Amino acid sequence: MKTVSALVGMILIAISVLPATGLAQPHSGDGRPPGLPPGPPPPAVDACNQQAEGNSCEFVGRYGEQVTGTCVVFPQRLACLPDNAPPPPPDDEQGR
Repeated sequence: MKTVSALVGMILIAISVLPATGLAQPHSGDGRPPGLPPGPPPPAVDACNQQAEGNSCEFVGRYGEQVTGTCVVFPQRLACLPDNAPPPPPDDEQGR
């Protein structure tokens, strides 16, 4: 009976600890720390394959719309920045 109680106790501890370990992992999926905005979507990256920075580009958006823009360098890759993209947030030094 003590063995069954000990086993049930270990299972309950494991169940309560496992969800917390998942919360500690970054959710971006690409190795960036949590809290950073997502990187460019794959269609925007594909639109600038074999292109140079500053070239015009276009891709199909998530709602099936045609998106036009310019190839720009993001931290890790070249991608199509839409013409109607909002401006980037201010830097910590300049925005405060």
